[in-house]
Amino acid sequence: MIAFPLMLGGAWNHGLAPEVFLKPVLVELGANCPVRGLYLLDSDYETPDGLEEWVEEARRFL
Repeated sequence: MIAFPLMLGGAWNHGLAPEVFLKPVLVELGANCPVRGLYLLDSDYETPDGLEEWVEEARRFL
C-alpha cells in the first residue's frame, strides 16, 4: 500500500509533523511512503507554495 503523509495546520512551526509524526504511523500500519510528507497552512491551502513540485514528485507513484 502506498500512502502520502499530508497534514493541514495553522502555523509553519508544525511543518515537520507529517514526517516526524504521521509518516511513522503510516509505515507501522504497513504503508510505503515514497515521498516526503506535505504540510499546508489552512489559510492558503488552495494555492500554497511548493505544491506543484510536491505533486510532480508524488505523481510517479500514483
